[in-house]
Amino acid sequence: MYCTVQLFFKKLCFNNLVVFIIYLLITLSTIKVIKQKLFIADNINMNGEDFWRRVKDLIKSQNTTQEWVANSANVSFSNLKQQIFHNRIPVADEAVRIAKALNTSVEYLVTGEQVKQDNSESIELLKKVIEKLS
Repeated sequence: MYCTVQLFFKKLCFNNLVVFIIYLLITLSTIKVIKQKLFIADNINMNGEDFWRRVKDLIKSQNTTQEWVANSANVSFSNLKQQIFHNRIPVADEAVRIAKALNTSVEYLVTGEQVKQDNSESIELLKKVIEKLS
């Protein structure tokens, strides 16, 4: 009986140790992800206040409303208002939809820098098509 009880406790300790190690690994990987996100945010100077100021400026210049942007971006209007109020940058897919609704790029909303589009390939292709049609 004593051996059975001792074996039971050894198994119990081993199982708890395995659970603890799994928990520790998950916690460490979560901390690593959080550090990576903070590193990325620090490196590109992400600032919710600037992001939403640009959004508001575009809304004003396009003579539209926050509600229209929310509807066009398929984002909850109340969620959008909360993000603006708390200066929280939205998750990537929401930021993309907001940028599309405002006919701009996410890069502009985040950094304030316009994306320079290189349309030279498209122009050359159009020239070739026009030449063939002529």
